[in-house]
Amino acid sequence: MRMHRKNNLDARLDGCAEILTVCDLSDKNMKRAAEVKDYFDFKKIFGNTNPVCLEIGCGKGKFVCETAAIAVMKISSFFCAGAVMHQTDKHYVHELDGLGYKMPCVFGIFTVSALALMGVPGLAGFISKWNLAGAAVDSQNPLAYA
Repeated sequence: MRMHRKNNLDARLDGCAEILTVCDLSDKNMKRAAEVKDYFDFKKIFGNTNPVCLEIGCGKGKFVCETAAIAVMKISSFFCAGAVMHQTDKHYVHELDGLGYKMPCVFGIFTVSALALMGVPGLAGFISKWNLAGAAVDSQNPLAYA
């Protein structure tokens, strides 16, 4: 197992001991578990003897936030489309002429969710994309700048 050395690695491992432990252990100390190789039978867990790489940090939490933000924005858009279809029985875009005046709240919410999906500054889409870009730069991977 190869561990990339990160800042505060021991504190992070201790904080994630319940999640990272894949075996039923009475001792949840990850540092001690890494020293005693008998704790983890990687061949039994993964079915092969390939090396296991553990990455901590690198924006995994920011990816979860991005996924949650996209979920909220997309479900808002779909709810708006469903409201239009339910209230007007119209199913095609060319039939939507003038509905913005009849359903201003629905079309306002749809516009905000569409702008957020595009990543307009000040909305959740921009903030989540900014966090992902920051995590990519923090990874010090040259491909993050591409």
